[in-house]
Amino acid sequence: MAEFSLKKEDIQISQKVPTTLEEEVKELKVALDAVSKMLFLIRKENEKKDKSILLKKDNNSGAVINKEGIPTNTFYIGYTKTTSYPYILIVNEKGEYVIGDKIFKTLSAAAEYVCGYKIDGFSFWQTIEGVFLKEIYK
Repeated sequence: MAEFSLKKEDIQISQKVPTTLEEEVKELKVALDAVSKMLFLIRKENEKKDKSILLKKDNNSGAVINKEGIPTNTFYIGYTKTTSYPYILIVNEKGEYVIGDKIFKTLSAAAEYVCGYKIDGFSFWQTIEGVFLKEIYK
C-alpha cells in the first residue's frame, strides 16, 4: 500500500449535522474532494514504483473471478474529461459491476454509462495505482 500524507487542514468536515439539502450537498462535496485528494496522492506515490510489479496477475490467490476475468470484491477507478473526480467501480461478490446504485453486466457498459459514449471498459477502468485493466487482464 502506498504511503501518503493528507494533512488535517486538507479536509474540512464540519461537526454540525447538516439540516438542509444545501448543507448535505456541501458536506458530500467536501468528502468527495478528500477522497479525490487521497486517490491523487496514492497515484503520485505509485508512479515512483516499478510498473512491472503492478502488472502481475496472481493466478494462485484463490480469488473468484467473473466472466470477464476480473476478481470479485475489488474496485477500480475511472476519470472522464468532464469531471474532476474519479468514478468508482465496484466488482461485487456476484461478479457484477456497480457504480452507486446502478448494476452493469460488463466493464464497457459501466464505462459507457459514466462517459456517455461507446468506450472499451478495459481501456477506461484502472487500478488505484493507475494501471489500466487492459494491461493486466488482456
